[in-house]
Amino acid sequence: PPGRGRPRGAAHIAALVHQGDMEGLRRVAVETGFLSEAIRSMVWPVLLNVSPTDNPPPTRREHREQKQVQLDVVRSLTHIGLREADRLGRLQELNNLIDSVLAANPELHYYQGFNDVCSTLLVVMKDAESAFPLAQRLATHHLREAMTPNMHNVQQALKFIMGILRCQDRQLYESLRQSGMEPVFAVSWVLTWFAHDLKSMKSIQRVYDFFLASHPLMALYFSASILRLFRKPLIEARGDYADMHAAVQHLPRDLPLEGLVRMSHQSFTLSPPQRVVSLASLSAERAFTAGDSMWRQYPYAFLSQPGPARVSDRLIEWRPPKRWRGRRW
Repeated sequence: PPGRGRPRGAAHIAALVHQGDMEGLRRVAVETGFLSEAIRSMVWPVLLNVSPTDNPPPTRREHREQKQVQLDVVRSLTHIGLREADRLGRLQELNNLIDSVLAANPELHYYQGFNDVCSTLLVVMKDAESAFPLAQRLATHHLREAMTPNMHNVQQALKFIMGILRCQDRQLYESLRQSGMEPVFAVSWVLTWFAHDLKSMKSIQRVYDFFLASHPLMALYFSASILRLFRKPLIEARGDYADMHAAVQHLPRDLPLEGLVRMSHQSFTLSPPQRVVSLASLSAERAFTAGDSMWRQYPYAFLSQPGPARVSDRLIEWRPPKRWRGRRW
């Protein structure tokens, strides 16, 4: 029964963290996810090799895009069941978190959707100070290509969705190709890791479990898996652009996440980025193979380095902050 399996799952995940077993954590990310916010607040920093208690955010938060950040923050945290008064209090923390990342990394450019990513981290980590190392790691690595002045590489990378379909579902690929529809419908999926599109914070966190433990292009494989799962109306559109567009716009938001995670993981295994790139356009291939591409640099150097969240003696000494104590995992 689920009630009996959950404690065993929580204990198993905690043991993997204390053992520094990254491969074990990646398996859990595919098979079940990390079960609760309390466990995620312990596991997510390990996956990114950061410590929520080290590397404090800068005290000065000025940056060139503060006005746009403020506009986007006001529209955030609307789908986690908070009372309005509580939500408004959390919005200031969210604003501080985003400002801190951009102030500490002036080479980065804010994009609309990064507020959704930071919202997810804030909800799990509970405060901006603890969420800052995770947000900064994602901004400088997994999401780095989106934080350029023009996001050209992200626009090119969206074409990889067609390459994945060409490898995995030739009929669906041909239907989309004949319609002439570009995969721009997946922009928010990729930029926010589905945080802008899924119905509940629980669903968003489950997807983040998977993405944080995966290649930074996994959001593209997940996007392709959604199209494959709901291929029938897309095939029935018979290459008609208007019908195809309407079918994509009406894809359900309440998705069978566990099946999609497994499908995406299998798709990545069968058609890794190197194979998909070989089928892509020259411009898309250049976006992936450029020497400074953060996609090409994966697995990132920090994944093989001992760090605050990976040194065994520090893990043994680790104790949950007071705000976690007494929580049932």
